[in-house]
Amino acid sequence: MYGKGLAAVPKSSQLENNVAFLAQEWAKDAAQATGAPAAVEALRSMRSRFPAVKELASIAKATMDRVSAELVAKGLFEDAVAAADAAAGVLDTDEQREEALVRAYERWAVACEKAAAWEDAVGAWAKAIERLPKSGHAADRAAGTWDRFAKTFFQKDWDAAIAIYDRALKALPGVGLLENNRKYAVAQKAK
Repeated sequence: MYGKGLAAVPKSSQLENNVAFLAQEWAKDAAQATGAPAAVEALRSMRSRFPAVKELASIAKATMDRVSAELVAKGLFEDAVAAADAAAGVLDTDEQREEALVRAYERWAVACEKAAAWEDAVGAWAKAIERLPKSGHAADRAAGTWDRFAKTFFQKDWDAAIAIYDRALKALPGVGLLENNRKYAVAQKAK
């Protein structure tokens, strides 16, 4: 029906909005019923049927981001990354694909941080960097996680903080934030 409508009135914003809404709801229902691959297939189908509906690109991105977030909320971290990976089939650019993966890893790391599971948080970033070795976003966010981990020992155990910075710098050599804060911890220990 929408195909015929758009063929008759190709620039109808109302029809395009309806197609976008249909895609969003179909993908959401598919994800809830059978998982991320079904959502990807629904989005892929809609994008191939309605290639002129530009809003479908942002619907695909937002829907797969939401699916990944819901999986992280359930503690299904590897599944969240797999959902972000599956989203590559419906995202337009390599940059969008990388962003989807980085967001999935970031949600994983943040969930671990909130639970004070620091080793798991830095482990999530290690996986992200292994998967996306050229991603500056992943490396920057990993450095922030390492820094917050080390700071949990400030005022309590400077040796532990320094040891964490040493591990962080081994994983992320040359990161100024980590180098500077390691120097600070060494100076504080010496007081």
